[in-house]
Amino acid sequence: MNNSSIEVCVRPDVNCVFVKHHGDITLKSVLERFDIIRNHPLYSPPMDFLVDHFDCNTRLSEDDLRVIAGYLNGRTDQLKGYRHIVLTSDPLSFGLFRIWTALTDTDGVEKEIFISRTEDERSELKRKALVWLGLNPSLQVDIWSD
Repeated sequence: MNNSSIEVCVRPDVNCVFVKHHGDITLKSVLERFDIIRNHPLYSPPMDFLVDHFDCNTRLSEDDLRVIAGYLNGRTDQLKGYRHIVLTSDPLSFGLFRIWTALTDTDGVEKEIFISRTEDERSELKRKALVWLGLNPSLQVDIWSD
């Protein structure tokens, strides 16, 4: 069953887009995420991104990564000068993020990925991610329930 959903929280006050994926991460769900963000009335690039992939099933192929990279490479003028961090609990997602990084022409983008091996690490990794983005580690984000 291909089940995915996406929550997006655009916060101009801290210049960041927070994304939480649920279920399967597929090419369709990633492209849907891009459309949601691009059309969001509060989104004004460049904005930083914090993407939560905890508990997701990564269903992306190498060809899917090329499509995603092609989309991003076509928008490089708009996407310079931001930071992008991914939180995951899946080693496959970690590896695919590294491949995506190699395929994208985003020289002006700082990228990082944190992997959680246990449920207990997640809150701490969220705080570390906020610090990495230069934000207050106690910042409240609506899409984080824990």
